[in-house]
Amino acid sequence: MGPETLLKLLGTIFILLFLFWIFAIIDVVTSDFKEPSNKTIWIVLLIFLPPLGYILYSFMANSQKVKIPIPDHVLYRAQPEERDNWDIK
Repeated sequence: MGPETLLKLLGTIFILLFLFWIFAIIDVVTSDFKEPSNKTIWIVLLIFLPPLGYILYSFMANSQKVKIPIPDHVLYRAQPEERDNWDIK
């Protein structure tokens, strides 16, 4: 493996890790947490300890987020003949 190949591999890995880091920050900002202070803690961890913060966030954050139930009418798929009778304005 030559130096150019190694640099390309490391560059690709760095770009992927950077994109995952950006996604994690966006996810923290747009999510609701059970404890409001958790959002601040996650942002600080992600900014000041990027690799460790991202790994911890990937494994721990889902249990701390507010779960929003999906209403039944969103899950229900009406058949075309049922949709013809809807009075949507």
